[in-house]
Formats: sequence, structure tokens, C-alpha cells
Amino acid sequence: MKGPNPFAWNPESFEAFGRKIEINIFASFINATASKQPGVLLIFGSRGTGKTTLLKNFKHEAERGGLFCPLIRIEKGEKEMDLIEKMFPDEKKPEDLEAALNKLDRENGSILFIDGMDNLENAEYIAKKIAKKINMNWNKKAVSVVMSSISELKISQEGARIIYLKSFDQHSMLEMIEHALGKNSLKMGDECLNSILEDSGGNPKLARMICWYVYEKLKENEKIITKGHYLAYLPYIRDMLYNDWFGQIYNETPKAEREILRALALERDGMKISEISKKLKKPLGPISTLAKRLLERGQIIRLERGKYKIFAPLYGRYVLQRS
Repeated sequence: MKGPNPFAWNPESFEAFGRKIEINIFASFINATASKQPGVLLIFGSRGTGKTTLLKNFKHEAERGGLFCPLIRIEKGEKEMDLIEKMFPDEKKPEDLEAALNKLDRENGSILFIDGMDNLENAEYIAKKIAKKINMNWNKKAVSVVMSSISELKISQEGARIIYLKSFDQHSMLEMIEHALGKNSLKMGDECLNSILEDSGGNPKLARMICWYVYEKLKENEKIITKGHYLAYLPYIRDMLYNDWFGQIYNETPKAEREILRALALERDGMKISEISKKLKKPLGPISTLAKRLLERGQIIRLERGKYKIFAPLYGRYVLQRS
């Protein structure tokens, strides 16, 4: 029997594959917080890079160390007072954010986790206010804050430690696959792994979804998942992704932004804003603004200052098909 799909998504999972550097940084962050040397940690990453899972991992580790660790999720358009209410859902809410942060103080230390900070109205202003308050509490209170965001929130290096989540490399991909398959006799061949890694652009969520779809189509008693399997199932995988993910985000994209997506889909190595502007014969300023919106929604990723590419080649093929 093939058994349950080992790549099925578990919302309770806090396994953060390929994030050893980030986990080590957070271990020091826990110790500093407990010693009343609080701080703010900002985690930036595009859609599907595992920000929520990493926050769960951090929360698990901090709670093992005896810290108080509320984790809240911000929905689009929520305001500062909504944030405060979520910090204390069963208690009388403090009158302002400063009082709320003070109320979090515990003997062993506490870390507030805010997932989706950029969904908050005036997110950057509120993030700066949080950083200012936390830094004022140095040697006074053991309260730190960790925030995740797709959009970059401009806070000085003095105000916060910043982590940019990168895409999977081959080692991270292999770690995820081996953990999922566990003691299962089924293995994945290197060529298959590399093909999935390339087509997904190393996006952790997309890579795992592809593995899930491949496993669903496997016949009984297969021993190795090969590149041949992947290529044979690719039409099915595309159909599923188009219905479950790509179609939704593309349909929500305005026409002007779709033109940028198409330009990037034709250039796998990415393009500079000036190159996109020249190709589309449109002013640089508006192109920069539209690219920023695509970046904030996770449809493109930044390679370097002013240079972007589509977040995954598979999505690029979908964009070209639709356009």
C-alpha cells in the first residue's frame, strides 16, 4: 500500500527546513530577552517561504525555555486597536500599544509573535513604534517582539534585527523530502529533485505542493520517484496549481501589473526596472510602483536593488499561457 501522502500539509507543524542560521539567531534572541536585553526581529519573505512555520518553530523553542509567547495573526486592514485586542483576547484591553507591551512582561521573559505585520493599517509606523518602545525597555523589561511580513518595513538596523528568508537550495529541498518520506522505502531521485527545485524557484510551499501532487499520482509499489514520473505528471500538476493557486493570484492582478509579469516571465534571469520600462515603453516611476505591488503580493522576488524576477518558472509559464 502506498499509504497517506507524506507531503500533506500539517497546520500544526513547526519543522523549519533549511533555516538553521535563522534558528541559531533566534536562540541568541531568546537568551538576550530572558536577560532583559529585549529586541525586535523582523522576518521578511515572499509568499510561500515559510514565515508562519518559522514563527511557530521560534515560539516552540521559546516556550521550551519558559518564556510567555503569544502568537497572533493579522488580517488585511486590521488596525492598531485590533492588534491590542488580539494580544489580550480574554482580558480587558490596555489603553494603548505601549501599555499592552508593558503588560506582556513576565518573570522568565516574553516574546510576542506577530504574523502578517504588513496586513496592519499603517504597519510601518506601528512597527517603528513597537521597536522604539522595546528599545526603551533595555535592562528594564524582558519583552521582545518578532514580526513577519511580505512587504519590507523600513526600520533602522539599530531598531530591529532583520532576516530575509531565502528560497530553498538543493540541501534544504533534500532535507524537506527526506523528513517527509521518513522511514518509507520510497526515495526521490536527484534529477527529479532538481527539476522540482528549478520549476518551483526554490519556493518552499510550491515545492512541497508539487511533491504532494507527484505522490498522489504514483502507482503502488514504486521505489523511486524519478524525473520521468515528474514530467509525466506535469500536466496534472499544472492543472492543479492553476486551480489551487496561480489562477487566483493572477485573476486578482490588474492589467498594468500583468504586463510586468509577462515581461519577467520571458526573462528567467530577471530584469532591472529600467529594462522593464524600456521594453514596455512606459515611464520608470509607474513601473517601479507596480513592481513594488507585485513584490508585496509575492508574485515576484527581488534579486538585488532594482532587479526582479518572477517567483517561480512554473508561474511564469502560467502567466505566458494566460497572456
